[in-house]
Amino acid sequence: MAILALGEILIDFVPQQRGVGLDFVEDFKKRFGGAPANAAVGLGRLEEDVYFLGQVGEDAFGLFLRETLENNGVKTDFLEMTGEAPTTLAFVSLEESGERDFIFYRQPGADALLSEDVLSEKVFDPTKVLLTGSVSLSSGPAAETTEKALAEAKKRGIITCFDVNYRHFLWPGEEIFADKIHSLLEHIDVLKMNLEELVLLNGRGGEADLEDGLLSAQAAEVEKAADALLKNGPELVVITSGSEGCFYKTGKASGYVAVDSEVEALDTTGAGDAFMAVLVSFINDRAVDFPEGLTEEFLQEIMAFANRAGALTVEEYGAIRGLPSRRQLFSQE
Repeated sequence: MAILALGEILIDFVPQQRGVGLDFVEDFKKRFGGAPANAAVGLGRLEEDVYFLGQVGEDAFGLFLRETLENNGVKTDFLEMTGEAPTTLAFVSLEESGERDFIFYRQPGADALLSEDVLSEKVFDPTKVLLTGSVSLSSGPAAETTEKALAEAKKRGIITCFDVNYRHFLWPGEEIFADKIHSLLEHIDVLKMNLEELVLLNGRGGEADLEDGLLSAQAAEVEKAADALLKNGPELVVITSGSEGCFYKTGKASGYVAVDSEVEALDTTGAGDAFMAVLVSFINDRAVDFPEGLTEEFLQEIMAFANRAGALTVEEYGAIRGLPSRRQLFSQE
């Protein structure tokens, strides 16, 4: 069963120095980037049948991105190339902890110009799971394309998976962002975010007393906030918290799963995308039994392997270099 990843695809310029701001970085390396594209590569390495739908410029960067997708088992039948704008670029700064910040050159970038005309029958026919996120909702025709894809997929019975992935510099304000996500919940089956993003979404009328910090220290409030989101559409809500692990909630099950090993985080850029790739892979394998198949045992298994994928990824620089193959992921048992 095919998976369709839709959204931004871009070049990350990763600094060769940690712990300094972008104004002091002297050397960068070119890396593949864009959350749905990173997750697509992760799915390709997990040997899933995955397509990527997005847009790059007719330039050397666009060719590099297309070749990288193909070299990692991702089908590029639906990857568009345009001469109207260059491939989007992002410059990344890394803190000593491996956490990062971004500056985007996207005014507009090719990814933001993705037209809804690409949403043809041939895109939806083979698709059992749609994976997308919020960056493509932030500007340009791609915003309408993403919304339409979610609505159409939901109508067709395709499982929709959404990564909240908030980037403050792409939105005019937190309330506008939160309103947009809440407006789409009826079209989303699987909703994944980090704790900071849960705090942000809970701030829009949520009743949970949440704050950014440790997930495990406020488990009851996290569950309350997740439950409020479930009532608006999703079948599964997942909250990640880096090295601390993750929390999941469905209408019948909930739980916290810790990371099973300690790693030295060099670069956290692709950790969430690695987590998402494993989450989507497991759900795709049980697509015929969704959402009934989301048992406590199955969810615990998903989260343990998703945590593991994220941990493996942060041991390398760049979003996709550390994404595990199927053999690497399951040989860790």
